[in-house]
Amino acid sequence: MTHYEIRNTDYTTLDRRMTFRFDFVQLESGGWQIYIVRQPSYGPRATGAGATHRLSDSRGQYVCWNAPIPTLDAAKGVARAWADATQAYIETGTFPPPGPSRPVPDWSSSAAWAFSARAGLVPDPPSAAARPAPPARPAPAAQTDRPTVARPSRPADARPSDSPNLRERLLRSWRNL
Repeated sequence: MTHYEIRNTDYTTLDRRMTFRFDFVQLESGGWQIYIVRQPSYGPRATGAGATHRLSDSRGQYVCWNAPIPTLDAAKGVARAWADATQAYIETGTFPPPGPSRPVPDWSSSAAWAFSARAGLVPDPPSAAARPAPPARPAPAAQTDRPTVARPSRPADARPSDSPNLRERLLRSWRNL
């Protein structure tokens, strides 16, 4: 199984006051783990693993989450929820539960990856027998109410070569410089 690692992904809270940096690492199980690369200081708040919902291993500190994270998109949502809750903890001293799910605008380079919502490798395509037939296209409707566009008339003996093309016009203008 190929494992993916997306490094140095920044998330800025909605009020634009705090920025966090994460590494998303795919585990052998196919799930994802979110390592905390950079975050704001906790200031006078407690920094223990329980209070801040962080765990650590030989690689560094990562987000403590109570369920497996199956996809990269889910991991991005968990990182957002943890960052927003951490911001509230830094400001108030209380680590709130994750808020309602909301879309996370993704401007990272991994946003354009095919199948980014799937953890791990892309599964084999279904066999031709199992593949559903494509839906039939509806016949185009007759468009009788379509406005007609008046086109400029051209003499019958006029050829496209009678008028200079773009290349010729550019060459003439460059010669005149």
